[in-house]
Amino acid sequence: MPSPISIQCPHCSQTLKLKNPKLLGRKVPCPKCKTPFVLEEPEPEDDVFEEFDDFGDDEFDAPPPPSRRRAAGGKSKKAKKASRPGWVLPVAIGGGVLGIAAVVAIVIWGFGGDGDAPAVADNGDANGAATPDDVSPAGGPGGPMAPGAGPGGPMPPGAGPGGQPSGQPSGPNTGAPGFGGPNQGGRPAVANSAPLKPNPPSKARPGGVPLDLSYLPADTEAIALVRIGAIWNSKAAQDILANPLVKDSIDEAMPPDSPVSLEDIGKIESVTLGASGITTAAQSAMTGGQPNPNLFKVAGVLRVNEPIAILDNPPPIPGAQPAQFGGVSYQKVANPFFTVAWWKVNSKTFVIGTESAVQEAIKNSGQPPVRPDLAFVDAKSEILFVMAPAGPDLVFRNPVAQIPNDGPPGVMGFVRAVHQNVRAASLGLTLSNTLSLDVAVRSMGPQGVSQLNTAAGQLVAEGQQAMNHIRQSVPPSFILVLNMGDQLLKGVKIKPQNDVMYMSTELKNANQSLPILFSMLLPAIQQARGEARKMQSKNNLKQIAISHHNYLDTYNTFPAPAILDASGKPLLSWRVAVLPFIGEGALYKQFHLDEPWDSPHNKSLIPEMPVVYSLPNQNEVATGHTPYQVVRGPGSLFEKDAGPKMREITDGTVNTILVVEADKPVVWTQPADFIPNTQNPSTGLGKTRKTGFQAALADGSVRFFDNTLDPMTLKALFTRNGGEAVRF
Repeated sequence: MPSPISIQCPHCSQTLKLKNPKLLGRKVPCPKCKTPFVLEEPEPEDDVFEEFDDFGDDEFDAPPPPSRRRAAGGKSKKAKKASRPGWVLPVAIGGGVLGIAAVVAIVIWGFGGDGDAPAVADNGDANGAATPDDVSPAGGPGGPMAPGAGPGGPMPPGAGPGGQPSGQPSGPNTGAPGFGGPNQGGRPAVANSAPLKPNPPSKARPGGVPLDLSYLPADTEAIALVRIGAIWNSKAAQDILANPLVKDSIDEAMPPDSPVSLEDIGKIESVTLGASGITTAAQSAMTGGQPNPNLFKVAGVLRVNEPIAILDNPPPIPGAQPAQFGGVSYQKVANPFFTVAWWKVNSKTFVIGTESAVQEAIKNSGQPPVRPDLAFVDAKSEILFVMAPAGPDLVFRNPVAQIPNDGPPGVMGFVRAVHQNVRAASLGLTLSNTLSLDVAVRSMGPQGVSQLNTAAGQLVAEGQQAMNHIRQSVPPSFILVLNMGDQLLKGVKIKPQNDVMYMSTELKNANQSLPILFSMLLPAIQQARGEARKMQSKNNLKQIAISHHNYLDTYNTFPAPAILDASGKPLLSWRVAVLPFIGEGALYKQFHLDEPWDSPHNKSLIPEMPVVYSLPNQNEVATGHTPYQVVRGPGSLFEKDAGPKMREITDGTVNTILVVEADKPVVWTQPADFIPNTQNPSTGLGKTRKTGFQAALADGSVRFFDNTLDPMTLKALFTRNGGEAVRF
């Protein structure tokens, strides 16, 4: 037998010994952490690995603990890892019930991946079935397992991968190898080895609100529902909207000529989205294929309480074509992937989605599909997410993906419990008068509900401990947030019912707490938005500066400040001249270069202003106006009517301003630019950002200049050949 190959697990860093080189390239579970990984031959190294004992005749073994001599030389990796306090803060912030929601949502929406999938080995079997000689026994570093136990822990005698006795149904696809039913091969089978069966019916939650599936595909697997009207018209939302900073943000996002008003948003009742084809995509992933976009059906249903003008009379959509199905008219737009269609059912209901989904909605005339498997969902929440795949084992426990193996015990215990047992799940959130969170996890069987119940209790207890710890180190301004977290955690109720675990909590008087919390967070949000706009404007300036240098490379001169006629009269701005150098050559060819900017023809092109000339999120700027202007005046780079040459910049390109963000926008085609005030050069600059302005320098760089900049320094930056010593 060839010499063993030393391989390190990428998840737990355990060094392992592989005695069968044929396993290279295969995916096997680590004997210590049980997380599958692909065996890859290590790069040649000079390191000498310590000898370790051989565990019988197994092909894949783990070494014993480090020798005493090695431990004396410093902390082992395990010791270092244990000494980190790292998880305390993330657990406290992401803990609590909001943290629970995040964890469950991640699991619901694709945590999929079986960290405990059996390994496939090469033992000469044509089917590649695993044998005990290819994978180390469970009695490795993780400790011995009970007879019949899988990597995820002990299971009842005869249990299959789904956690149920092999003679009992484990999923909608009972009896299909690798789908959660009996699997004598001990490994996932080919994804399409058997047809899927419908999920079994579930029982409704007492007092729950049924889920309305009208106009959605009958085989919907993922659902999202947002009751916009209830949220928007709540007292908490109205108090938030009354905040002056929020009003300013809304005014920026919705200019006066916006086709949608705030009143229109309040008229929207709900938006519901449904999608199918998720299990099909999971099957393709297992077999290494690419899912066909045409197999997905997606539909969105918009419901309004009162008619909205833009919905009753929508603007023309490029490429839209009329179509009919079953005598019903609808609109559609084709694209390379699939055709998008929309159907106006009446003045209060609109359906948009893939054409196949819209046609199905038309065929069913709005009659909701019969889905008894979704009876467990309580749709009372204002925001609701549901995941109920046709093949839960394929989606939630797909061996192609993996789940993390490291994290807080309570969090990871809950993640594993959900991962191993979930058949379907829902996550609901209400934000209006009472902040409430409702989680429902439907298990593959009663035993799974018990495991979920225990794991959820441990998760809440861990969240409470983390909250108490973080309270000792946070500033007083976070007390309100911590108090809200405490109330949510203490109010958690966990209730198993049949094959579903329900977990809920609420924060009463949220209409008082949420506006206060929002007002605390708003300044940080505003600052982040301001920085994003500043960065976008910086990119615009950079692109404009590059266009000048590309023009220089082509014509051996920077562009002239204006395109002139034969008599020297300015006709069009330099912003038109550089259009070919910002990817707008087609627009450049539409201009009549021998006519002024406001001639009937050229004036019609003003609304076609390229995005690079617009100041990001400044809706108060009139259409076709730009703040980006070159500096003109005595001594400036664009002092003359002709384009300047590089040799004329004797002060150095790094000390000469090329383009500025001016306070007063001009029509982008108009030959008008910034002329500094000789007495106060900062006049006309710095109000756009309140603290300063950005400018592109002649070397192509972009700088931010604070309003406190010395006027003489700014004046020196405006000149190309003043000979001043500039320090900024």
